[in-house]
Order: sequence, then C-alpha cells, then structure tokens
Amino acid sequence: VTTILLLAPVTVRLCKLLDLEPVPLLLAEVLMSKIGGASTLVGDPPNIIIGSRLSEHITFIDFLINMTPGALIISVPAMTHILVYFRKDIRGTRDLDSQDLRRSYPIKDRVLAIKCGVVGAL
Repeated sequence: VTTILLLAPVTVRLCKLLDLEPVPLLLAEVLMSKIGGASTLVGDPPNIIIGSRLSEHITFIDFLINMTPGALIISVPAMTHILVYFRKDIRGTRDLDSQDLRRSYPIKDRVLAIKCGVVGAL
C-alpha cells in the first residue's frame, strides 16, 4: 500500500504529461506491488503473522527464496492480462519535448537526484 501511495501521484502526473490513461498503469503497479509483497515476510499482514510465529524455523531469506518463484510465475499472466485488456490505451507513440519537461520540472538538487537514481536502480 505504501508503495502505491508514493507511486500513484507520480504515475498520474506522468500520464497527464504523456496524454495517457493512468488506469492501466495504476492497475499494473497495484498488481505487481501485491505480488511482490506476497513474496516477503513483511509485504502482507498474513506473512507478518507467519514470520512472527515461525521465526525460529524460517528466516527472511528462506521465505523470500521459497516465495519468489511463485511471485515471478504469477507476474507473467498478470502483466499479460493488463497488456491485453488495456492494449488500446497503452498502444501508440507519444510526443514529448524533453526540454519543455526540464523547464517545467527542473532538478533542484542534482546530487540527491543521482542518489535516488542509484537506489531506484537497485
């Protein structure tokens, strides 16, 4: 939920700039956030309960190793469904002047932007 609260405003703003319908992208973000959260001990409340009850038997990494294959497998049909169902909204080319974007949304702290890029890439 926190991931979506942080990403949704950015997604909506970018969609407005690119003249895109935000719903398909928001749904994809929600689906992938839920699927990814299910693969960690702290991603979903039931997983937190499992982790607290079985903490002496299973580690965070053990849980991740066992849940990630399922999360990866279910991600493919989930994204395929989004892409097929919303293909008309996603398709096409978008013309965006990057200089206009830089003027509208200038980077005020270059060092912080680089740090965020590095963390985002991880």
